[in-house]
Amino acid sequence: MGVPLHMQVARHPATSAVTALLVGVWLRLLSGGVAPAAVGMSYQRCVAERQWWRAVAAQVAHLDLLHIVLNVSSLWGLADGAEPAGRAGASADYLRTSCLLLLASAAICLALTRGALSFPALERLRHTTMVGYSCVLFGWMALLAARAPAGHRGGFNLLGLATVPMAAAPFLLLAITQLIIPNASFLGHLSGILAGLLMASGALDWLTPYWTACLAFWAAVAQYAAFTP
Repeated sequence: MGVPLHMQVARHPATSAVTALLVGVWLRLLSGGVAPAAVGMSYQRCVAERQWWRAVAAQVAHLDLLHIVLNVSSLWGLADGAEPAGRAGASADYLRTSCLLLLASAAICLALTRGALSFPALERLRHTTMVGYSCVLFGWMALLAARAPAGHRGGFNLLGLATVPMAAAPFLLLAITQLIIPNASFLGHLSGILAGLLMASGALDWLTPYWTACLAFWAAVAQYAAFTP
C-alpha cells in the first residue's frame, strides 16, 4: 500500500510547499487567462530587454495540465532522496538547494544561449521561450546521482512506471519529456543538469542558508516590483 497523503506531507513538508506553489501559480495563470509564454524566459526578454524577473517566474509556470502533472510527479519521485524524512534540517537544505538550482540553471541557460547565438544558424534561440520547473528537477537528479556513494546506484521512480538508476534518470526523463512535449527546451534541461553538477562540485557551498535567503528575498522583491503597476 502507498503512504497516505497526509503522511507524505508530514514526511516531506518542503516538497509539499513547492508542489502547492507550482499548482497555485498554474491555477492563477489559468484562471486569469494568462498564457504561460507571457511569463516565459527567453534570451531576448531576459538579457536584451532586461526583464530579469522572467528567470524566476518562468520556472514556476507551466504550459498545461500534462506539463504540470509530469513535473509534479517527478518532484515527488525525488522526494525521498532530496528531502529525507526524519533528518534534521533536511527541509531547509532542500529549499536552499532548490533555490540555488533555479537561479544557477537560469544563468547557465542564458549563458549557453549567448554562446549558441555566435552561430547564425541558431539565431532562432534568441526568441525561444522556456517555462516549467524541469530545470530544477533535472538539477536535483544530477546532484543526487553525483552525491551517491561509489557502488550505490540509488533509484528514481519514473512517473510511477518503473524505478531506474538515478544516474540514468535525467536522460530517460528528458527522452520522455521530448516525446510527450515536443517543444520542450533541450537547452533548458541541459542547463539544469549542469547546475546540478555545479552544486555537486561544491562551487556554490559558500552560499550559506543566510545568503541563499537573501538571494531569494531580493528575487521576490524583483518579482513583486515587476508585477506592481
